[in-house]
Amino acid sequence: MIGILNTFHQLAASGTAAVNSCGTGNCSIGIPTVGANNGSLTSILQIVFGIIGSVAVLIIVLAGLQLITSGGNPESAKKARETIIYAVAGLVIVVSAEIIVTFFLGKL
Repeated sequence: MIGILNTFHQLAASGTAAVNSCGTGNCSIGIPTVGANNGSLTSILQIVFGIIGSVAVLIIVLAGLQLITSGGNPESAKKARETIIYAVAGLVIVVSAEIIVTFFLGKL
């Protein structure tokens, strides 16, 4: 770690730290760029939101089956109802997030 700090200090003192071709008037500090555009980012996020939404629907179905098979046990039925409520709330959040992200990425 000390060796890295010493090297950085030497580069900073010499005036050549992370500056490329400043003598030609084209000063760049080497900031990395990403080759992604709005279309690819939108596609990736739609896939992610689709997977999360599918998991939420699966949880709702499984909790519904648990509610049906609770056999009159009030604790099991209450747990299943709460699971359905939380999964529906999560599904609403995921759908809202997808709408918001798609709207703002369309504006860029």
